[in-house]
Amino acid sequence: MNRPTIPSHPLLRTLILTISVCLCPSFVLADEPGQTISEPGFRPPSEHAASFLDNAGAMQIAVLPTIVRRVERTAHSFASQQQIVDFLNASGIGAARANSLRIDLGPLRRRSQWEIFQFGTLSIAEKLEGRKPDTDYIIVMEILVPGDQSVFGIELYIMDQQGRSAFSFLLNSHHELFADAKLAAKNSSEEARETLIENATRVGLVALKAQIEQARECLAASSEFTTTAVGPGVLHHFQSALASGTSRNGVSLGFSTFSDGSSTVNISRTGCF
Repeated sequence: MNRPTIPSHPLLRTLILTISVCLCPSFVLADEPGQTISEPGFRPPSEHAASFLDNAGAMQIAVLPTIVRRVERTAHSFASQQQIVDFLNASGIGAARANSLRIDLGPLRRRSQWEIFQFGTLSIAEKLEGRKPDTDYIIVMEILVPGDQSVFGIELYIMDQQGRSAFSFLLNSHHELFADAKLAAKNSSEEARETLIENATRVGLVALKAQIEQARECLAASSEFTTTAVGPGVLHHFQSALASGTSRNGVSLGFSTFSDGSSTVNISRTGCF
C-alpha cells in the first residue's frame, strides 16, 4: 500500500503550503486567497495516471456514496453518488455504476486540506484492502462542509483495483473553478443543503473532466519531442584550456555565469504526471 507524501519539488511544496489552510475542531480558520489560479485543482503526481488515461472511455468504474465531512461527523450523499454515475456515463469517461460501500472518515479534525487528502487516500486504500472489486477503478468524492452552510474544499479519490491512487486531486478556493462557484447554502434548510452538495458535486466533476483534458494535452505535447542518442566519448578532458569568447550566435563559450546580482530566476515545472 502506498502512503501519500508531500512532493519534494520546491514549487509543488510551495503550492501545497498555499492550499494548506488550517481546519480546527470547532471552526475553520480560512484565508481568502489574494488571487486564484486557473488550474482545475491540485493533482499530485502518480505513476498510475497514464494507465488511467489509457483506459478512459473503456473502463468499468464503481462509484461509492459521496462523503460529506462535517466537523463532528461523516455523512453520505446518495444523490451526489448518482449524479457522479450519470456524469461519468454521459461524458464517456467510463461505464459507471453505484456501489453501496460507505467510507466513514470520522470527524473533520485535520490541520490542513493536504492532510485531509492524505488521510482520505490512505483510509480508502485500507477500506479496499482485501476486497476484490469487479471494476477497473473506484471513485469516491469527499466534500468538506465544516460550517454546515459552505463548502471549504472538495477531494476526488480515484483508486485502481489494487487500492492505489491513480488520478486523485483536491480543489479549494485557490482555484478559479471553485471560487467562481461560490459554494454556500442560501439558508439552513435541508433543501438548501442538498442544493449545496449538488452544486459542489458538479464543480468536482467539471474539474475531473478538465484534469483529464489537461493531462491528455500534456501527453500529446510531450510526444512531439524526440530524443537523440549520442555515442560515448569525452566531453572535455581538462588537459587544455576551454574555448572562450562568444559563438557566432552570441552565446558565451566556456565557463560563464548565467546571471548577476540584479537578475531573477523563474521556476516552472514540466511533466504530465
